[in-house]
Amino acid sequence: MSNEPIFIVGTPRSGTTLLAAMLSAHSRLDCGPETHFFCHLTRKIEKEISSRNNWPEIAVQYITSLKLTGEYIYKLFDLSRNEIYSFLLDKPPSVNSSLEALTQLHALKLNKHRWVEKTPNHLLFLPKLRKYYPNAFIIRSLRDFRDSALSMSKLPWASKSTIANIFRLNEWYYLSEKYLTVYSNLLVLPYERLIYNPENYLGKVCNFINERFELSMIYNRDEVRHLYSKKEWWKTKVTAPLDKSRCYVWKREMDKDIQLATTYIAMNMLKKYNYEIDVPPPKETIFLFPLTRDFVERNESLFLRLAKERIRLVGCSNIDLLIDAIQYENPSKIVFLYPMNVSLFSQSFSSSESLKAAFKFIKILGHLKKQSIPLYFTDAIKSIFSYELGYAEQIVNSVLRRFTKKLVDNFLKNH
Repeated sequence: MSNEPIFIVGTPRSGTTLLAAMLSAHSRLDCGPETHFFCHLTRKIEKEISSRNNWPEIAVQYITSLKLTGEYIYKLFDLSRNEIYSFLLDKPPSVNSSLEALTQLHALKLNKHRWVEKTPNHLLFLPKLRKYYPNAFIIRSLRDFRDSALSMSKLPWASKSTIANIFRLNEWYYLSEKYLTVYSNLLVLPYERLIYNPENYLGKVCNFINERFELSMIYNRDEVRHLYSKKEWWKTKVTAPLDKSRCYVWKREMDKDIQLATTYIAMNMLKKYNYEIDVPPPKETIFLFPLTRDFVERNESLFLRLAKERIRLVGCSNIDLLIDAIQYENPSKIVFLYPMNVSLFSQSFSSSESLKAAFKFIKILGHLKKQSIPLYFTDAIKSIFSYELGYAEQIVNSVLRRFTKKLVDNFLKNH
């Protein structure tokens, strides 16, 4: 047996809450509500928490500021500020102690020996998580991405567009995949296999985390009531009997055209994790940037039409992901959806953040030019896909010259 903590991560609607309920039904394990602890942990807060100055007040301040669906997370853990303060008073100033003021303290109150933390979004913060818990066990819950995207469309915080949601999941893939392949003590658990054969796969989970399997993990989940807030109504089914009909829902409930489009968009993710791909190979892959939720929602008919023509559209909204995402997707064309001028980043280059953004974009353009992938620049979406635009070599050079001139002029002006 081990006392190392366990973290459950995954994309939205991938079975993380169900797995948390199963582990929490174990006699030794406890999992509370989502903490979102690493999501809000900035470098400034890390530094302040790790200092002896104002300890533990600064940690208590951070912990009690965290919210989930508008409710304070420490209250969802059924803890008070005084309990958190007292717990931290004898602990060394650290990020670990701060998180454990929620997780470990909650486990102790329930007479459990080992704590589990479940926040799906921590999938995007794996380097930070590993920094503070290098030996922790991480379980990545996995589900057919089309099912996750479809399920998300029924929730208040996600897009009503399944296509917009599948693009969001793609972006999570770009952010996390390189870490999932290099970290040890990490298990990928397919939701579908857990549902179809719970005893076998929970046995594998228990073997991974060095615990004995208990049948209570399957049959006593109805006793686990502290995993979510009252406002998270979509999580209440985790205590119900396992339902095989919740696997591959997209085949029954998703429109055929949306099935085709989402399969093309998520194709690389589906291939990697051996999910069904029953569509003809795409004729080409086109990468769009910046691909925002609003843009996808307004142009959903375009994505559906092009999927019928076997044109696979992918993209991302985050400039920091651009190079990694392009390497994953290996597109035949890259389309920038807005005019590439300095106003894309800022109206003024007086701030350091604007300068950083400009230099970053220049570096990315230079990198893309070396790969000899055709680049297109437009604010007219119709012209992109009727192929009225030519190769943008001259535009790239023009952008570089304009950026460079603007940066140099401002540097001389301010120095």
